Amino acid sequence: TGKLLRESDKETGHQKTITSLSKSSDGSHFITGSQDKSAK
Repeated sequence: TGKLLRESDKETGHQKTITSLSKSSDGSHFITGSQDKSAK
């Protein structure tokens, strides 16, 4: 299991299942893709 780095202040998330996850090269940011056709 991973360690929580920080929680987002945003309360909005994907409306459908997350299908992809990517991390920046320095590990400071993540981006997710979803079946709702959005990236966050």
